[in-house]
Amino acid sequence: MQNSRGDAVMSKSSISVAIIDANRLRAAVLYEGLHAAGIEAVEIISETHNLLWRIKALDPDVVIIDLGNPRRDVVEQMFQVSRAVAR
Repeated sequence: MQNSRGDAVMSKSSISVAIIDANRLRAAVLYEGLHAAGIEAVEIISETHNLLWRIKALDPDVVIIDLGNPRRDVVEQMFQVSRAVAR
């Protein structure tokens, strides 16, 4: 897609994305990059409390998860999320 000057322009996307990351700086970098790519529906989840409920409520098309957190409860929630998310 090009603008009136002939420059390449990213088109808006209808994809929704959830970023799950306790590192707010890294999540913000991902958020900005997705917005720059034309994806406007981006939500950051930095706390894993009630994670499954929160993801179901958002119903995102894509989930980006930081699995660098080795706590057992977080790993268990990730398994629950992967089983529950329909896509």
